[in-house]
Amino acid sequence: MIAALLTAASFAGLGGGDAAAQDPPPRTGFEQRNGSSWTTHAEELAFLSEVDRRSDRVELSVVGTTLQNRPIHLVRVGHPVPRDVAAAQTEPVVLFVCTQHG
Repeated sequence: MIAALLTAASFAGLGGGDAAAQDPPPRTGFEQRNGSSWTTHAEELAFLSEVDRRSDRVELSVVGTTLQNRPIHLVRVGHPVPRDVAAAQTEPVVLFVCTQHG
């Protein structure tokens, strides 16, 4: 679900240039293994980093740490909002709260 959302948002004409249009979109470990095992945390971070790198409308950042001193990641899809949309928008459109799954 997250992979499909990020891939669609980042590669549906939202930036990335000619190289992104020619390269296949990034895939999660789950997708690479045809569902035979879940995406690992390291694979998820690599996937998100690649989507962030390829798109000017996706941003991956660390917004804090857990009590175990692990990073808490935030992925913004559609950020920054284009100026014409931002001028008309007065409240958030969608909020997704997700955890890592395959």
